[in-house]
Amino acid sequence: MLDPNCCFLTVENLQGALEDILQFIYAGELEVQPGKVTALLDAAEFYQVDGLAWTVLEKVKAQLQKDPELIFFYYNHGKQSRIAAYHYLQTNFSTLARKEVFKVKAKDFPLEDLFILIDNPELMTTSESDVFQCVADYITRNRSDLNDPEIAKLFSAVRWYFVDIGLILQYYEKFIKFFPKEAYQSIMSYLCNLEYLTPPKILLEGVAKRAHYDDLDIRSKNLLLSCQTGGQAKLIAYEYYNGSGPYNPGTLDADGNAGWANNGALVETEETKHSPDFCFRQNSSTGSTWSNTPGSIGVLIVDLTQADATVTLSKFSVFQMESDGATTGVRIFYHPSTTTPPTGYSDQRWIPACDEQEIGGITKAPNTKGWPGTVMRVAKKFRTDAFDTRFIKIEATNDGRHGQPSYIELMCIKGYA
Repeated sequence: MLDPNCCFLTVENLQGALEDILQFIYAGELEVQPGKVTALLDAAEFYQVDGLAWTVLEKVKAQLQKDPELIFFYYNHGKQSRIAAYHYLQTNFSTLARKEVFKVKAKDFPLEDLFILIDNPELMTTSESDVFQCVADYITRNRSDLNDPEIAKLFSAVRWYFVDIGLILQYYEKFIKFFPKEAYQSIMSYLCNLEYLTPPKILLEGVAKRAHYDDLDIRSKNLLLSCQTGGQAKLIAYEYYNGSGPYNPGTLDADGNAGWANNGALVETEETKHSPDFCFRQNSSTGSTWSNTPGSIGVLIVDLTQADATVTLSKFSVFQMESDGATTGVRIFYHPSTTTPPTGYSDQRWIPACDEQEIGGITKAPNTKGWPGTVMRVAKKFRTDAFDTRFIKIEATNDGRHGQPSYIELMCIKGYA
């Protein structure tokens, strides 16, 4: 019995293609006219003619290279020709998206089809700015037919971290209410006058699958964000060894915004809580602190999920405190247990995720937003091999190189997938 979803050839849709099929079978030659593609591909699937579909698709690809406008013809003429058109569009997106004919005709794409295309990690592009521009053009040309959730959905597919900030600002006033949080991070980077005007170099070196540069984009939430300020992470141990001592042991997670609180390195404000580049402090002494002697090590042990579950981590951002101490080195460890908490810093099951990372000095960012406090620029970003864990240990040291040797002070540390 035939599958009802299978193609079904009629005399009408086979007419005109039969001669081409016979020519291919007996002579190995095939002349493909756009109007016959659907019938030829359906015949190849229905009759299982070896090599016919591949030959037709190669001919289609050659035609599209000569006349990209044909992509819209093929996209609207049958399942098989649509697949061929989609594949060509996916692998040549930047070239096509910059053509005026594409911008005009793309407005007739069904919204869901466009979303699937631009949200695909296999999309080949030389710049994410092309994706953003495509979305902006599509929305502009179809504004009267789109509702607000549909517009927001399209913008959600953009990898904002890679879009040129100048392009974003061109559409800022027009579409700002539809932009996701990732867009605000890019805009804030610009407003704070940081070096953020050029997307990462990898996008300038030729065509690449998004999957090849997604790992540069910190799109996940800050997984080290304290449960006190909207995250899931909870400080479960505040320790030290080799001579240092907790400056403010108190009750764990008592008030993270207080000066030198034990869990201060995990708390963040709404403005920058997920930003890998900035940390905002109303109180410049907010951060985790230990008394320091040469060789001292301060320790934070964090439960990332407070449940029998793990998260993936591979990227970290560290921020210096503007007070009377510093952090010059950070090391990360993870734990295999998802149920029983570690026994402390000396638990033999801790697994090092990285060597000690050298942390730079204090760098403030201009507070052009007029917030009542200080915006601090990241002192160190570093990567590890990705690891899954529920419990993480953070070790901080201060060797005095930044001129504040009395205390180990860690303003903030953030972690991302």
